[in-house]
Amino acid sequence: MAAAIKKTTMAAALTIGAKVTATVIFLLIGFAFVGIAGAINYQASASQGEFWAYAAIGTTVLTAALIEISTLLFTRRMYAAGVLMIGLALPFFAQNWETASGNVASADKQTEDARTAHDRTVTSLADRRKDAVERRDAAKKAASGETEESALAKIEKGKVERSSLWITSGSCNPAFTSTRAEIKLCGDIAALNAAAKAAKAYVAAVAEIDAIDAKSWNTGTIAAQSTSAGAGATIKVFAAQLGHTMTAEQGERFFEYQRGGGLELAAAIGPSVASLLAWLLFWSKDDKAAEAPKPRASVPVSVSAEKPVRRLVSFLSGVIASPAKAAPVVSYPIGSAREFHRRYLEPSGNPADKIAAGAVQKRYAEDCTRLRVDPLEAKAFSRALQDLVQYGKTAGGRPYYYGVKWRDVPLPAVTPQGPRVVVDNTPRQAAAWG
Repeated sequence: MAAAIKKTTMAAALTIGAKVTATVIFLLIGFAFVGIAGAINYQASASQGEFWAYAAIGTTVLTAALIEISTLLFTRRMYAAGVLMIGLALPFFAQNWETASGNVASADKQTEDARTAHDRTVTSLADRRKDAVERRDAAKKAASGETEESALAKIEKGKVERSSLWITSGSCNPAFTSTRAEIKLCGDIAALNAAAKAAKAYVAAVAEIDAIDAKSWNTGTIAAQSTSAGAGATIKVFAAQLGHTMTAEQGERFFEYQRGGGLELAAAIGPSVASLLAWLLFWSKDDKAAEAPKPRASVPVSVSAEKPVRRLVSFLSGVIASPAKAAPVVSYPIGSAREFHRRYLEPSGNPADKIAAGAVQKRYAEDCTRLRVDPLEAKAFSRALQDLVQYGKTAGGRPYYYGVKWRDVPLPAVTPQGPRVVVDNTPRQAAAWG
């Protein structure tokens, strides 16, 4: 029996652990929306100063907390307090809705401005690149395959090889250049100088083209398109299909308002929806089993709740009524759940009163030992006692009985006086009685 109890306990612990883990995952998902809304509010409000950024985050968290509290109050049937919490949350939620809508509009405006600036930059860079390509091609043609270094080297070589002509021409001074040989030398040197200059311009144009190509307009990150621009056009078309005239700007504003409001709504109800869904999936059955029953008809109504006339009638009836005859005492087999219930337990009058099942089992075992009878197995005793007493389990899986309490003085196993109805108390009949 001990092994079975240990196995049952381990299974219950694993089940509770799985439920707790799943509940935590649900709550993390629910609170993730609060984090997303807070981060967006912070980014959009940061330009207004850290105070407003933190204020936006604070009101988002406060709204989610108030909605969560109202949900818990409703589940506990505290409807007035739940409605009050919703009333407190509405102003903050409305403020968050407007703030988020403004943040979305601001973000879209920044994106649109960035896109416009990007387009202007692209146009400017495209014009510059076109001009650089034209200069590169012209310089390449003028260089005639020469580089700046090769052209300058040929000039120096010509000066050395034809030094006499270079000297007599006065370093190609037109005033001294007269012979055909001198004119040819100076013409070759001028052509090489032009080629060197063109080669230098070619290199500069190529470098400029490479620098332009490396910018974001061509190979890097391109500025994002504004979301509200496309969405606003779609909303405008949809409104036209419904017979409503709407401008593109109105469509954009409508989209921004709904987008920001939807985000704040998700942040406000996300934790509550996650916790409620987790409760419905994992804990509702346990709570239903542990729910306290309504007071039984046998439990006397509190005198303070009676009307004055009824209290007077009850008092007079008690005075003039004849003494009631002693009711016969019915005893059950010693060691049975019914006999233990008769002697040790009585209605508490408060459905919330609980007695741990372990404490009941322990006292039952001690009573059987004292009376020298063999106790029933734990499961058999629990099943028999559940027919007499309300039974439930805590969220942690611990069983208990409720609506009863221990008698201040347990009843004796055998009543020494007064009328008594004695049933078959043999061990053979004890099992039948439970």
